Amino acid sequence: AAAERGCLNTKGLFRLGLMFANGDGTPVDMDKAAEWMRKAVLNNWPPESAQQARDWLTARQLEVDLA
Repeated sequence: AAAERGCLNTKGLFRLGLMFANGDGTPVDMDKAAEWMRKAVLNNWPPESAQQARDWLTARQLEVDLA
């Protein structure tokens, strides 16, 4: 996938996380969803999408681990 090759777009990363969370074209996998949400937070461009990912993680009481 483009995201794995370093072609990062926070909005795309956020949407990919939602796909895993909702089982849209893939089995539901909340661990993968959280992984992609964290990548979106780290990428931080555009910042609005990074904030959406941060909010998604926080709403589920998941760490926004940036280390």
